Amino acid sequence: MRRVVLFVVGLAVIASSTHVFGQGHAIMTPQLLELTRKFTVYAPYPKYPTSALAHHLQGSGMFLIHVRSDGTVSRVDIVQSTGHRELDDACLSVYRQWRFRKDFAAKVHNVKMPVTFKI
Repeated sequence: MRRVVLFVVGLAVIASSTHVFGQGHAIMTPQLLELTRKFTVYAPYPKYPTSALAHHLQGSGMFLIHVRSDGTVSRVDIVQSTGHRELDDACLSVYRQWRFRKDFAAKVHNVKMPVTFKI
């Protein structure tokens, strides 16, 4: 139980921190992680592209995931760019892989997904 509490506290600190221990991370809040686990069957998170890390690129964006009734993703649109093509491309490629629960997909056809890349 103590490990779980420390893990959750650690995620909260990382998500709210403006400085993330010198490495790049795509930040997701604990609440967003929980919702993702609840409504998806497969949802890899965006990884910081190596070239973006080397150039110290950071940014926040919003993506719209269009969900088919079977839970697969039909397409992903950029609602708000992160400001860098490399970061946007990382999100587009990973969100296309997501698979949502069929009961969720039957009701919801679009999902807005925020992302923040921070070094």
